[in-house]
Amino acid sequence: MSEKLIKIQLNTLKILEWEPEYPTYSDKNLSPELLLERLCHLGVPSDMPAFRKRYAEVSKYDQHLRIAVDEPKIRENLYGPLRQAKMNYILGNYAGSIALCGIVAEMITILVYMLQKPSNNKLKCFVCEGQHKRIEILKSKGLIDQQSKNDFERIRAARNSLVHRWNTPDERIASNAVEIYATTARLAFQSIFVKQFHEGKPILPPELMNYLEEQGATVQREEVE
Repeated sequence: MSEKLIKIQLNTLKILEWEPEYPTYSDKNLSPELLLERLCHLGVPSDMPAFRKRYAEVSKYDQHLRIAVDEPKIRENLYGPLRQAKMNYILGNYAGSIALCGIVAEMITILVYMLQKPSNNKLKCFVCEGQHKRIEILKSKGLIDQQSKNDFERIRAARNSLVHRWNTPDERIASNAVEIYATTARLAFQSIFVKQFHEGKPILPPELMNYLEEQGATVQREEVE
């Protein structure tokens, strides 16, 4: 019987020479180009032109997201992960970008429901529901329009297509990731980013202002002057 050979990869999870077996490695050997190559997804071009190209591909969809409400829980659950979704795309980790957009979309549905001040029991029940059911509840209560419902469903379907089946290499995943990022950015803009101003001052929905006051995220003008 003839011997059979297989391809292997060595040290796939070694990103930098910071493991114990490299005690004398100097960070001086770590150039910006090498760092970028190591941080990018395997097989994705890591040269600066390719990096800038991916940055431009997603950035054009978030130019309207200028001012976000800076409250710790909103930052942790919404625009923090959205920023990481963008970063993952730039690094060529398209599946990670889509997965993070799925997280952001789920957190947006929870925030939208939470701003209506439901009882603790109702909020717990809502949180425990699957995303599809949450979307249906928000639509039935008139808390989101049909466009938003479609956006939520599009993100949910894209995320599920990655996490609930064995994936195969797909050259379309990059374009899918861009579309999902753009869709998530649109939903985030509707929920937590400032979009209205009056005499240079941001205007927030009353429900969001009430939430921020309850979280202790507002101060009197006199305290900052």
